[in-house]
This record gives sequence, C-alpha cells and structure tokens, in this order.
Amino acid sequence: MPPDPAALGLLQRIMPRGTLRVSQMPVDVCRRLMDDFLPLAGPKAEIESIRDCSLAGITVRIYRGKGEELQPACVYFHGGGWTLGRLEHYDALCSQIAKKSHWTVISVDYRLAPEHKFPIPVFDCWTALQAIGVNATSLGIDNTRIVVAGDSAGGNLAAAVSLLARDYRFLLTGQILIYPAMDPVALRESYKFDYLLGHSDMIAFWNYYLHAPSDADSPLASPLRASSLAGLPKTLILTAEFDPLRDEGEEFGQRLRQAGVDVLTTRYAGMIHGFVNFGAVLPQARQAILQISEHLRSS
Repeated sequence: MPPDPAALGLLQRIMPRGTLRVSQMPVDVCRRLMDDFLPLAGPKAEIESIRDCSLAGITVRIYRGKGEELQPACVYFHGGGWTLGRLEHYDALCSQIAKKSHWTVISVDYRLAPEHKFPIPVFDCWTALQAIGVNATSLGIDNTRIVVAGDSAGGNLAAAVSLLARDYRFLLTGQILIYPAMDPVALRESYKFDYLLGHSDMIAFWNYYLHAPSDADSPLASPLRASSLAGLPKTLILTAEFDPLRDEGEEFGQRLRQAGVDVLTTRYAGMIHGFVNFGAVLPQARQAILQISEHLRSS
C-alpha cells in the first residue's frame, strides 16, 4: 500500500521533482524554505493567551488554554533536524493542543546547529524545563503535572531531557515523542522511505548536530543507546508508516515497555514524516492532535 494519496499530493506541492535536498543547500536557504510550510499547519487556535518570555536566558512561547488558574504544562521542543525551525512554525500545533487539552503549552526556542552543536540544544531544553519548574507559580503552572513533548529532532530532545529529569529527580508526569530521531544508525528497514525526509537528509542533520561520530554514544544524543530506560515517565509515541524514523521510534517504545514504563505507540497508516504539522490538509494530523490532547488530559 502506498502513502495516503493526500500526503502524496501534498508532497508533490511542497517538494516537486528535482527539489534539492538538505545536504545540497546552505542551511540558511533551508531555514527560509521552512516558511513555505506555515500555511499547511492551519490557523492558530483561539485560546486564553499567547506570549513570549525569557526563562533563564531561553526564549519560550507560552500558549495558555482556557482552564484552571494553575494549569498542567506541556513543554514542547520543535523539530527540524536540530538545524531548522522556529517558534512561528509551531504556533498552530501548540495552540491547538492548548485549546483541546486545556493545558498550557510552552514551546522552547533552543539554539540550533550547526552554529550550536550537541549538547547545547539539549542543555537549552533542560535549562528551560528547570526554569519552568522554578517559576511555575508565577507562570500559572502546576509543577506536579509537567510533560515534555517534541517531534522529530524535538522528540529526540524530549527523550534526552526525560533521561536528565529522571537522573536529577525532576518530576515529569509524561513524555510525548512524535516520530522521534533516536539513533544515527541508518540501517533500519524504514530508511528505505524517502517522502519529505530521506536517508541523505538525516545523515546531513546528524552531521550538523554532532561534533564527531563518537558523540552518538551519549544517550543524550542517542536515547536508544541509554543503558537503562527504567524510571522514565508515561510515554506516548506517534510514528508514521512511511517515515525513515518509524523503526527507531517504535524500537524505543519496545525498550520502554521492557523496562516497565507505561507506553503507548501509535503508527499512523499511510502517513509521512512531518504529517502532524499539516493540519490544514491532512485529517490524520488533526486526529493526532486530538490524540495528543486527550493523552494530556488523562495524564
């Protein structure tokens, strides 16, 4: 069965035949091209408020859903191969999750590679999470109900931050990993897929992110290489059937389950990498946002 026809049609619009790949373009050009995807995410949801602030020197965007005075918080790390993406690209997704879940969603503007290589993005995300915990009352956050989340490279960062939170006893009640990049070994079966994201793109992204191949031995770079996943919080993993990152995300779910972690893994049939950010076009994206929101409400 091929990818969903709507996903293929979308792909033909945004990446017509002959489009250069990440490895063939300067980083600044790739970053500008990301703006072309903005309309595909759909409109920002109408919620109580959206505001930017600085926490421990890290800019965050706070999407406050309508609800209690103290709200649980989902701390979100965006995707883009640790190299691309900015807060505006996630306005629709984060505001829609805030609206449907009645949680506060806090999107973190971590520094990007290759200017800021591993482990700087991890430590930016970890610093922001700790600052959210310290400032929870002033932010209107219930610091006993904090979940980390992210897509693609952001899923990698969320998993790395969860490991740090476990080891340094920062209370997390969950993690949500959306087609996460978990390990630079690109020999898994799903790497045969090349829809929006392909093998050469991931090699380029990992090369931008890591100083040297040996960096991948750190579980903060490759969470799949952690010696133990025991003690991690309740986890939701979403994967896409035709995504090169499908197998490593699902493998991480299997390892979590073996370690005794409460984990749910959902594979979206017919979908390609990045689909959750295409809510204006793909009903499966809207379904995924609803699943994420319902999972938060139950956390």
